[in-house]
Amino acid sequence: MKPLNASPLIGLGLAAAMSMLAAGCGEDVEGLGSGSLSLSWEVSPRGCESAEVTQVEVELKNSNGLYTERYACTDGRAWVDAVSPGNYRLNVRGLDRHGRETFASSGQSVTVRAEMINTAETVRLTAKPASVQVGWVFDNGRVCGANGVDAVELAVYDSEDFEMMRRRFSCNAGEGSLVGLAAGSYLVEAVAEVRGVTAFRGFSEVHLKRGDLGLVEVILEQQ
Repeated sequence: MKPLNASPLIGLGLAAAMSMLAAGCGEDVEGLGSGSLSLSWEVSPRGCESAEVTQVEVELKNSNGLYTERYACTDGRAWVDAVSPGNYRLNVRGLDRHGRETFASSGQSVTVRAEMINTAETVRLTAKPASVQVGWVFDNGRVCGANGVDAVELAVYDSEDFEMMRRRFSCNAGEGSLVGLAAGSYLVEAVAEVRGVTAFRGFSEVHLKRGDLGLVEVILEQQ
């Protein structure tokens, strides 16, 4: 008896299976439709009214798109509709009545799937630090090189004269930024040395609110 040749049957079965598998694998996730994202937020530690946050801005961002919506802070939650499926970075910002960003979240990654309501973890908003941009000029009108100055050192002191931070910048940059400051009043000091000895010094005062970018100019006076 000759053995049964099952190759044609096996071939047909495999072809059918491969066809079904290909159809399943070929589904376009992007073509399934949009999804929604549900989220809630808390303004730490005392809530919207005490923090003077009137609106919350919700931002979903990835390489393919950006979704931004604003809601009343006291709503406490929101739904972002008609979002294309994909992975996003979720950032939430607290705005005061002037539209200034005074509170912010640390950000989180979320996945939006099509045809469903996706839920993000509760977002915690904390006070946004302020920063100050300091520019400097010499009282004699000369530039850095003519004064023999390579670098300018900036220091920030609080109202009790505690040093909050100190940074060194190239003199030719003409300015430097000091970031991560709490709201309050500060004294900014700029010092320029020549051959290791303080040759120029200047001061300026600045008052910062949450999330502020303060701009000050210091006149470096010859010592």
